[in-house]
Amino acid sequence: MSALYRYGFKLEDRVSGPRGFPHNLAEQDTGSTEQLYLVQLNYSTLPLYMERRFPIPLNVFVSYRDRFAGSGPTALGTPSQVLKARYIGVGLQVLF
Repeated sequence: MSALYRYGFKLEDRVSGPRGFPHNLAEQDTGSTEQLYLVQLNYSTLPLYMERRFPIPLNVFVSYRDRFAGSGPTALGTPSQVLKARYIGVGLQVLF
């Protein structure tokens, strides 16, 4: 079993260009933060395979990820407006 907590942030964008144009409008409200946790359960048959008690070396996992807090950019057209997101992951890895 493993667990992860992550706090991430993005600073506001800095845009520059020719003088005379209002570039600061593209910089406004582009900073963001996020907080998420991930819990994962793993099972591996590799030790059993090494002892020749299981025919295939593989790993199986189930994970749950939840982004539970944050402040997204409020600039129009930003794809990360949806902050609260939950995922369930299932995986199978065959080693060869």
